[in-house]
Amino acid sequence: MPSKRQCTLVVLVCVAVLVYNLYFDRILQVAQSEDEMIAKVTEYEQARALEVAGSDKNKLIVILTESRSGSTWLGSIFEQIEEVMYVFEPLDPRVFSAKQAKLGLDNEEVTLRILSSICTCNFGVIPALGRTSIGSPPKQSKQSSYDLYKEYKKGDASFNQFCSTFEVRMAKCIRLYDIDILSQLAFTGCADLKVIHLVRDPRAVIRSRMVTFHELYSGNNHKIKNMNDSYIQSAARQLCENNLHNMNSDLASWSSQYHLVKYEDLVTTPLETVQAIYNFTGLTMTDKVEQFVVKSTQGKSTKSNFKVIKDSKAIMEKWKSWEVKNIRLVEEVCNEYMERLGYELFEDLPEST
Repeated sequence: MPSKRQCTLVVLVCVAVLVYNLYFDRILQVAQSEDEMIAKVTEYEQARALEVAGSDKNKLIVILTESRSGSTWLGSIFEQIEEVMYVFEPLDPRVFSAKQAKLGLDNEEVTLRILSSICTCNFGVIPALGRTSIGSPPKQSKQSSYDLYKEYKKGDASFNQFCSTFEVRMAKCIRLYDIDILSQLAFTGCADLKVIHLVRDPRAVIRSRMVTFHELYSGNNHKIKNMNDSYIQSAARQLCENNLHNMNSDLASWSSQYHLVKYEDLVTTPLETVQAIYNFTGLTMTDKVEQFVVKSTQGKSTKSNFKVIKDSKAIMEKWKSWEVKNIRLVEEVCNEYMERLGYELFEDLPEST
């Protein structure tokens, strides 16, 4: 017959097993409820994504490019389309850097807020219209029928209404270095996104920056006045690596959302290239735009680096008069990028012989 001590031990073991089983069942219940909750959240997110994707109210076209690549001219041909609200360089950090620091936002968050505001016509905390958002009006291109600066100064509520009258919003961005950020716009209510990626021969871009601005950018995007060989290569490397990254992105694989345009094609076959861009965006190229394209590419040669009416073919060839040493510096770090886009090395060109 078991002793009293043995009976007590058996009871304790049974109690322990019962408690363990109850505890384990509770863990399973919690885990199951968490799985259900996660499933519901995922289901909601998927439903929300479909809801956003199914909307046709918020359309944004982004001209993704680098400074001195011909984007001002490209943007000017869209300003003339009545259903497009065109925003010139909204990602200018000189406009929103103070508020960005105060709010503790990183560059990616600021980029998303600004582009989402333009796409959804919901303006607020961060100035979303670049130089239009500051105290003095920017220079007008004279191509649009509206004055964006005057409309913006009427206040957010008024401007939200003004913005919503346009079928399409367009932003020209020379400070958007990572196209992957744009994939997140769908979750902010920007339902319809198209990217026009404008590229140009890096030798022409770097030379134009040196001549126009008398400065370059280092690898961390700080301006450098001392334009020695290392800084020329640093600026060229940043330019080419950024563009290669964007060309290799997941978004770039979607032909319905991404369209690559070479500046040189705009110059040599302007009407055909512009028509292809309009086909991609779903817009209609008017007679007015067609006349402007012809006029702006066949104008007289100009000393100004900011005119949109000029002898484009002469401008396109200017880099060939650059110092050969500098040409070689750019080619050395941009070889892969140039080969990808079909830009020949200077030593292989007839003009160099």
